[in-house]
Amino acid sequence: MLKRALIVMFLTGCAAQVDVESEPDPDDDDPAVDPPACETIYLAGDGNGARDVALDETHAYWTDGWAIFSASIATGEASKLFEGAWTGRFIAIDDSYVYSATEDDGDGTRGALFRIPKGGGPREEIGTGIVLPIGLEVSAGEVFVLDIGAHLSTGDPEPTSGRILRWNEATDLVPMVEGIQGYVGELMVDAHDVMVRRESATQRTDLLMVSRADGAMTVRSILGDRMALAADSILLTQDTTSGWSIVRHQRASGGNTLLGTVAGSRPLRRILATDDHAYFALNNESYEWWDGRPQVIRMALDSGIVEHLPYDEVEGTLTAHATNHQFVAFGRTQAFKPADHEVVLFCR
Repeated sequence: MLKRALIVMFLTGCAAQVDVESEPDPDDDDPAVDPPACETIYLAGDGNGARDVALDETHAYWTDGWAIFSASIATGEASKLFEGAWTGRFIAIDDSYVYSATEDDGDGTRGALFRIPKGGGPREEIGTGIVLPIGLEVSAGEVFVLDIGAHLSTGDPEPTSGRILRWNEATDLVPMVEGIQGYVGELMVDAHDVMVRRESATQRTDLLMVSRADGAMTVRSILGDRMALAADSILLTQDTTSGWSIVRHQRASGGNTLLGTVAGSRPLRRILATDDHAYFALNNESYEWWDGRPQVIRMALDSGIVEHLPYDEVEGTLTAHATNHQFVAFGRTQAFKPADHEVVLFCR
């Protein structure tokens, strides 16, 4: 077991019910009657950062690229589930397993999809043939991998080998879509479709939607620097001279609705959506990028009202993200100062 992670509390704006009575209520101090305010929680493993994060209702899981960690949300107690020569930059979970994917580095490390039990146990390889994974999602008994398909260097032409791989117990790991031309990212999955963002060398941006039922692909030209799945729509961020416009794109109709704007000059690197809010991580970027103080912003999807979420000041960048019914988590790609703040859980 690793050391217990530091947990720091911020009172949220949630109001408690007040009963007006002639006599004091003997249950006023009973935590069962008045549950405690939600807390902002900080978790850490070895202090090397969190390149990807996943949440269930009781635990947070993350990888620093070399090891996979699990931590209790209630206690902050963390443990190392797996450590290998190369673990993988992305993870995803279902009820029983943590999944990850390694790249084929050409030096003996074979690109593979593997899983380990959420409570710890041996590594089980369940698929091979991955070249360079840049996204991983699990949904309804299936695992989806977004694979660039080739290692690129500065000056290389636009990639033409992007693909979406699909795994389940019946089919093993097989291509769902191959030969995607352009720079792909933002893998999103729901019960009906697998979606990715594609950008070409001409700055054209497309949303690719692939049916899970029959593999049919719809290509829709769309303007968005970052994308996030929000129920039956896609949230888009569009860069402007004063910040970012946040737009809801309806997948069924193709229509767009402006939700609001986020002002500022910091790069907006990640967006995450829940049923009623969008969350954004803004990071400073400079030559000494680790000196940046990232911000986390929440926007109400019905009103567009924006608020900054308070938390302990950290150095580094917030990139990895996940959500459950109570928290939204952001992981620090590198955890320099303080080292015990690798994953930050904000109350929804």
